[in-house]
Amino acid sequence: MKKLMVILAATILMASGTAMAANDAKPGHDPKCLKECQMLVKNCDREVDSLPQKISKLKTEIQKGASLYTPDELRTLERNLKESEDLLNNLTYGG
Repeated sequence: MKKLMVILAATILMASGTAMAANDAKPGHDPKCLKECQMLVKNCDREVDSLPQKISKLKTEIQKGASLYTPDELRTLERNLKESEDLLNNLTYGG
């Protein structure tokens, strides 16, 4: 139970930090950062995705491939997908 609470707290802190970063972003900021923030934080204050929804969205973004994302951005998306899948497996089957 303690492990679950730590994971939940970390997830909430990461989500709020990303939302703050997106709100602080100005048009002159790094385009890569803006693209990532826009992808991750659409209507964040009104909508929270479940872990399976996040995994589905990441898979959809990865499928868009090199036509939309640089190789580094794709690696970041794939890393986020793997972390999300690992978290879901740990929560589902225990770690």
